[in-house]
Amino acid sequence: MRIINHMTPVIKKFILHWGELGTRWGINRTVAQIHALLYLSPKALNAEEIAETLIYCPLKRKHKP
Repeated sequence: MRIINHMTPVIKKFILHWGELGTRWGINRTVAQIHALLYLSPKALNAEEIAETLIYCPLKRKHKP
């Protein structure tokens, strides 16, 4: 069961941006994205819920040619 059933574009963008900022702070991008997800989550998440949420709501930015 995904905690954030419908990730809005704003939520996805925030998580993506937080991951990018994390790399500038010396933090792994995925770890920073997990941090953003936990920050936005209304309740505590276990590892399975985090993985399921991030896997089924891809956050990779598509590069423009």
